[in-house]
Amino acid sequence: MDNTPNTSFSAIIVLAHLMDEHAHLNSESRARMDKAVEAYRNKEASIILTTGWAYRPDVATPIADVMHDYAIDHHSLPPEAVLSDPHARDTVGDAVFTKRHFSGPRHWHKLLVVTSSYHVARTQAIFNFIYGGGFAIEVRGAPVAGDHALSEAKSLEAFRNTFDGIASGDDAAIFKTLLKKHPFYNGMTHPKYTIDVS
Repeated sequence: MDNTPNTSFSAIIVLAHLMDEHAHLNSESRARMDKAVEAYRNKEASIILTTGWAYRPDVATPIADVMHDYAIDHHSLPPEAVLSDPHARDTVGDAVFTKRHFSGPRHWHKLLVVTSSYHVARTQAIFNFIYGGGFAIEVRGAPVAGDHALSEAKSLEAFRNTFDGIASGDDAAIFKTLLKKHPFYNGMTHPKYTIDVS
């Protein structure tokens, strides 16, 4: 089902930031979820999807699950309204795996993506490229202090270089390139990503 009656979006995808060694979300992660919950309470969508892997060696729980639990425990959202995908290691993975595991199979075509304000432009560019045609994606940002313009520009340039020559929305080619060329997945920066068959 694309979206339930009287909602603007099929789902809200909220991107995680960081957590500490006790699996407590930092203020930026909480602000992103608070922004997503605001949209949920405004009935813009009936589902929130969290994303992010177990990136800390001292915390076994994926940050997607910590975000998921925060939405339920702190905001009292019903458990059936919050889903999680613990595969992504960065914004590119957020787009790839949410499409691969949820948006594609569930035919979610109108998506609200929530991140931080400085991260909106890069997130929009990445999700538009990964998802391709047939999807309407709006990105909103929770307010965050600080100037991240230079790092965001460098990250966007690296993304474009990695996927140069790949067609937007080409799932097979994008996934193959992610595993082969992206340092977060090919073993250069983090352990090599192992494809799950679920």
